[in-house]
Amino acid sequence: MMADPRRDIMVLLKDEYMSPMAIKLAIERLNAIIYNTETPEQFCQTHELVVRNKITSSPVKMLKLLRKADPGSFRFLICKN
Repeated sequence: MMADPRRDIMVLLKDEYMSPMAIKLAIERLNAIIYNTETPEQFCQTHELVVRNKITSSPVKMLKLLRKADPGSFRFLICKN
């Protein structure tokens, strides 16, 4: 399937008698869902960039800021949720 993404994840199970194989399958499915939603396009749709007192939804500006080692002062990413 997909490579191990090496993320910390906590899974709460309804059935205490799940086999290790069933648990592994559930985690793989969860990772597949997360992997498909962690794209730059999805990130830009769910966030806005604030630079001092201006708000923008420009994907180009957001991704450019994320690539910088030092983004500078008064730059914030705000989740639209």
